[in-house]
Amino acid sequence: MRKLEITSYPWQSTAVYAAMLDADGVVQSANPALIHAAGTDLVDGPFRDALTREQRDAFTAWLLEADEEWRSGTFGLCDAHGDPAEDRRLWIRRSGADLIELIAEPAWQDQRHLVEQVLQLNDDLISTQRNLHRRQRQLEQAQDEAQVAILRAHELESVLLASMAHADPDRALRELLTTVQRLLPGERADLLLIDETLESLTLRASAGVPDLVDPRPLIKLGVGILGRIAVTGESELVDDLAGCADQLGASGSLIGVALRVDGRVAGVLAVRAAAPGSFNPSHTRLLEVVAERLALAVGHAQLRERERRMAEILQRTLLPQRLPEVAGIEISAHYESRAASVGGDFYDAMCLPGGRLVVTVGDVMGKGLRAAAAMAHLRAGIHALAIDGSGPAEVLHRLGRMAEADGHFATAVVVLLDPASGALSLGNAGHPPPLLVQAGVAEFIDPAGSRSALLGLGVERRGEASLELAPGATLVLYTDGLVESTRDLDDGMERLRATASTCVDCTPEELCDHLLTALSPTGHYRDDVTLIAVRRR
Repeated sequence: MRKLEITSYPWQSTAVYAAMLDADGVVQSANPALIHAAGTDLVDGPFRDALTREQRDAFTAWLLEADEEWRSGTFGLCDAHGDPAEDRRLWIRRSGADLIELIAEPAWQDQRHLVEQVLQLNDDLISTQRNLHRRQRQLEQAQDEAQVAILRAHELESVLLASMAHADPDRALRELLTTVQRLLPGERADLLLIDETLESLTLRASAGVPDLVDPRPLIKLGVGILGRIAVTGESELVDDLAGCADQLGASGSLIGVALRVDGRVAGVLAVRAAAPGSFNPSHTRLLEVVAERLALAVGHAQLRERERRMAEILQRTLLPQRLPEVAGIEISAHYESRAASVGGDFYDAMCLPGGRLVVTVGDVMGKGLRAAAAMAHLRAGIHALAIDGSGPAEVLHRLGRMAEADGHFATAVVVLLDPASGALSLGNAGHPPPLLVQAGVAEFIDPAGSRSALLGLGVERRGEASLELAPGATLVLYTDGLVESTRDLDDGMERLRATASTCVDCTPEELCDHLLTALSPTGHYRDDVTLIAVRRR
């Protein structure tokens, strides 16, 4: 295969993926980074298999438009199990009549076009190599220096890209500090951040020899080497710590630089070596460059943490604090936040004038604060519409218009139940079907006319169906996180049905606990899990 048609640097990069495809999108060759990320050898298989299912058709159509100019688009990649892994910006261009070059760079908001940077760096390296050939007497020394520069460029590239590569901020910071440790001759790297009191530094992440540095849990700003750097913002290189061991213990040498986020000093990046005199001013300058890139990861981590806290507070505040007490009815609900980012799961149960009961479960697409806010909006809409006397079809219709106006997509099930007679009206907008447990069996109910497309798609008409909840029967509403613990959704649904069949005489509380434990004995769910069970006595 013509690997050289994709420049050599991205082909060897550990952060950028590269591949050659034929006109049908079949992989002819791929660089090690792409093969490692995919978890399998992609050669002779369609590249679209490396993407999430939802985007494969879009990629195939996009590939047909490839020409001799570079064009880009953002697509979600999946791992070897088919689970979503990361978003990448794909660049493609046609190379001759039968080959297509593909480069995939990380996609994040403020990133400049990394492909252009890599190609420019490749040009610079080629230019440097030509100059070295003209200096034959210095060739060996220059080649060594070039090799060191290339390795350092790879490390700096990984610092820059890893800041956005992980959904887990703590893991990203640890990996970045490991890279810092490789770049410099020290045995230990530490990241200390100014705490919320704005009075002290606390250790956030470390890499390297665990007992080489033992900073106090709190270092007062202005006190000692690290505290002074946090106040002045000036870098410091200490050749021998023996005379200033107030903070850091035994002798050795240290470099400390300020970490600036949004123009303010947010912490200190320090590298420590056991031997005195291990560092020089060039190491200090390099660590300052690294700190600029590390600040991206710190700012990203702090933003994600703030957003998650706010979204979780909002979500838990707006979910029901208690369920209604209804004569002849038992109700239990569970919500479990399992994902790295708070999602848009919601549930509710409320009594209406006249004694009828409204029960609903839904899921707003997306994660974070925006999804939690959209959840709150839809849940408030259900309250208002149900109290107004609207049935499930009308509630879902008007909720769909709200979601469309706000630019959200969501699924929801709305149930209206008369506890005395057991009469039940059901409407379903793109949500997994409810589960009915009665008479020794469990089965999904998806009556004709009750199902419509998800909210936000501009559907003009919504339907509902009438059923009866017999005495002793239990209706279970849930979100898809409960049945996505396996890679096969159909298998997850069948496991849910079979598990519920073994607990037909359970109370709603016992049934919810049984389902949560049995469907994932380890307690590991890939998404938030919400379920509510309603039993008629």
